[in-house]
Amino acid sequence: MIRKRKQFRTRLCGALAAGAAVCLSLFAGPAIRGYAADADKVYEVRVVATNDMHARAESSKSSYGFGRIKTIADEARDAADLALLLDAGDFYHGQAFATLTEGENIAKLAAAAGYDAVCVGNHDWSYGKERLRTLAELTAKENQSGGVALLGGNVKKSDGQPFFAQQYLVKEIPAEGETVKVGVFGVIDPQLYTKTTPSNVEGLVFEDMAGYVKQAVADLQAQGCGLIIGMAHCNAPAQLAQSVSGVDLWIAGHEHVSLEEQVADQAGKRVYVLEAGYYGAQVNVAQMRFTYEKGESGKYEVQGLTITPSARKEDRIAQTASDSAVDALYQSLADAQEGILSETVGQTPVKLEATWEAVRIGETTMGRLVTEAYLKESGADVALENAGGIRTGRDIEAGEVTKRDAVDTFPYGNYLVTKELTGAQLKELLEICIEIGKKNQAANAAGDYDGWPQESGSYLQVGGVQVSFDPDKDAGDRITRLEIGGQPVDGAKKYTVATNNYAAESGDYPMLAEAEEKNQYTACDEIFIRYLQQTEPEVLKKALQAARMVEQKAGGDTPVEPSAPKRTTLKKLTAKKNGFQAVWKKVSSATGYELQYATDKNFSKGSTKILRISKKTTVKKTVKGLKGNKKYYVRVRICQDVSGVHSHSKWSAAKTVKTLKG
Repeated sequence: MIRKRKQFRTRLCGALAAGAAVCLSLFAGPAIRGYAADADKVYEVRVVATNDMHARAESSKSSYGFGRIKTIADEARDAADLALLLDAGDFYHGQAFATLTEGENIAKLAAAAGYDAVCVGNHDWSYGKERLRTLAELTAKENQSGGVALLGGNVKKSDGQPFFAQQYLVKEIPAEGETVKVGVFGVIDPQLYTKTTPSNVEGLVFEDMAGYVKQAVADLQAQGCGLIIGMAHCNAPAQLAQSVSGVDLWIAGHEHVSLEEQVADQAGKRVYVLEAGYYGAQVNVAQMRFTYEKGESGKYEVQGLTITPSARKEDRIAQTASDSAVDALYQSLADAQEGILSETVGQTPVKLEATWEAVRIGETTMGRLVTEAYLKESGADVALENAGGIRTGRDIEAGEVTKRDAVDTFPYGNYLVTKELTGAQLKELLEICIEIGKKNQAANAAGDYDGWPQESGSYLQVGGVQVSFDPDKDAGDRITRLEIGGQPVDGAKKYTVATNNYAAESGDYPMLAEAEEKNQYTACDEIFIRYLQQTEPEVLKKALQAARMVEQKAGGDTPVEPSAPKRTTLKKLTAKKNGFQAVWKKVSSATGYELQYATDKNFSKGSTKILRISKKTTVKKTVKGLKGNKKYYVRVRICQDVSGVHSHSKWSAAKTVKTLKG
C-alpha cells in the first residue's frame, strides 16, 4: 500500500492563537544614518516567498505558477512601500520544460514574474556550476529592473573567494529625505553538498551557515540596512535561526513543508521562519510594518517592527488571476518545445509505477525498466538505480512513452557508469538497501513526511540479481538467497555493477563510492529511450513483470509473485455542491484503493485526476472543489502491496454524476 505524502506539513509554533492574525513585535534595530524622516509614517515591506518550485512554471490547478505568483507580487507592490519576491531554492531544475534549455526558460520566466532574488538550492547545481552562474547572468539580462540576484554567499571557491558575483541584495525605501535600506542574503546547507552529482560542485566549498550569517549581518548593517532578511536552503531552518542574531525574517526551503514558526534567536529576539511547501502549491506573504524614528543614540532607526505572515494555499489558486504577459511568455516557450517533448519515443506494455513513494518502498515496474536498460547498455552483471534518481513523480500508463516522460524521469543529465564489487560487497550493499527500505515503509505507513529518513532516496531498484530476504531477521543478516543468472553469488568473485554517476558516489553505500570507476556511458535518458525502442514488446513485458527482490519469511513457501487483485464495484455516487461522494464495495485483500474522476468518458490525461486512499477499511470518499453543475465520470480500483510488489486491479465500470452548483 502506498501512502501519498501530505501535500506538505503545516507547523504553527510559539505563541500563535488558532485562526488569529499574529504580529511579532521587535523593538530594536541597527541605526540608519541620514536626514530627518517622517516619524508619524508607518512604513510597510511585503515579502512574497516561494521555495522548491522545481521548475513548476505553469499556472495549474495545483500550482500557482509564475503567472499567478506575479499577480500576488504585483498586489504586494501596490499595497506596500516596498515588495520583494524571493525564492529559497531548487528553482531552475526539475521538469522537461526547464531541462531542455538547461534552465534558460526558468530564468526568462523568473525575470518576467519579477523575482528579486533566489537562494541557491542543491538541485540548482544539476546543470553544472558554470551553467548555474550563467543562469544568474541570463536572468539579470532578461529583467530590466535590475535582474534576479542568485544568492549563496557561503559557497566559496577553493581559494576562499565567493563563487557567486553578487553576495547581497539591497533595496531602498525613500523616507522624507531619508533612505530605509532592506538587505537580503542567502545560504545553502553544507550537508547538501553531496545532494548533487559531485562534478557539479567540484572545487567548491559550502562553508558553515551560522558563521556566514554573522558575517552577512555585519556587512549589511555596515551598509546601513535597517531590515535584514535571510534565505536558507537547508535542513532544520529554525535551528539555524536560533543559532544567530540580527536577522528579522527567515525564508526557508528544501524540506518541502509548510512552515510558520516563531523562535528566539541567539539574542532572545523572536523571529519568524517561513517555508511554502513545494511545487508552487503555496505562496507565503509576510507583512513587515515599522516606523523610522530617532533612537537613543540620536540616529534614525527602524522601530516597532511587526511581522504578520499569511499563506496562500492550494485552495486559493483558482481565485487568483494569472498574469497574461507571463502566461503568454510561458506558452511561447512551451510551444517551441512541444514538437520535441510530445514525440513518442517508445511503448510500454504495462503501467510504469514511478510515484515518489512507490520507488522508495519496494520494487516497481519503472525500476525494472531502468535497470534492464542499464544492463543491456553496459553488459554489466548487476544494475542499480537509486529511488531519488527516478524523478517522474507519477505513473506512466501502458501505451505511448514520450520524450517528456523520459526527460521528467531523468532530469539531472546523469550518465551511466560501471564499477566492480565483490560478491561479499554486493551482499553488504543490498543489506543496507533493505534496511533503508524498511525505514521507508514504516514512514509510508505512518503517513507523515517528517518520518521519512534523510536517506530515503538511496533505496535501490535492482536488476540482474535475484534476492530473497527475511525482513524479520537482524539488520545485515536478512538476505537468504542471492543469485546472478541463476547461480549463487561468490563472495570473493568480482561482479560488474552499472548505476548512474550520482548513485555511484553515494555515501550511503561506501563500498560502491570507494570502488574504482571502470567505464562511462551516455546519458540515462538516452539509454532509457534506446532500450524502449530496441526491445520487443513481449520481451519487455516479461522483464517488467519479473520480481528481483522478494520477501520470504522463515518457514514460508517459495515466493510467488502475487496475482492481480480482483476488482471492486462502485455502489453509489451522490451529487454534492461542487463535488460528489463515492461509495464502493470493500474487498478484504485490498491494502488501499484509487478513485479516478474525469470530465470525459475516456479518462484522457488532461481531464482526469486520481486520488489514493491508503486505508484498506475506507470505502467512501467525498470529493470537493469541483465545478458545479458539471458531469463527471468516476471509477475505482483496488491497490495491493504484497512482498514488496505493488499491483492494482482493473478499474471498475465507470459511473457518472452531475455536481450541484455551489
